[in-house]
Amino acid sequence: MNKKTKKHRSLSKICRSGIIRGSILIMRRKCGKENCKCNKDTDYKHTSLYLVQKTKGKQRMIYIPKSWETKVKGWVNRYHELYDAIEELSEESWEKLINREK
Repeated sequence: MNKKTKKHRSLSKICRSGIIRGSILIMRRKCGKENCKCNKDTDYKHTSLYLVQKTKGKQRMIYIPKSWETKVKGWVNRYHELYDAIEELSEESWEKLINREK
């Protein structure tokens, strides 16, 4: 299998599995409930994950439920893999242009 075929298969797999642009943000905060551990222990805070994305110059965030954390992290990782692959292909094309290759 040549390099181009491997890349094509990798890209196809990435796209079929789901993909999303953004970053995972871990939020830590106190809930404010009187009897909660976070109110009694100054070092303890609740954690939750959010997907952060900048679109049309504005940042937006969406909460990621625990049951979706693995799936969304995979989508984000695949986006970064795809982005890296595109950058690599672009660099190869740039080199071809410089060398006037077909």
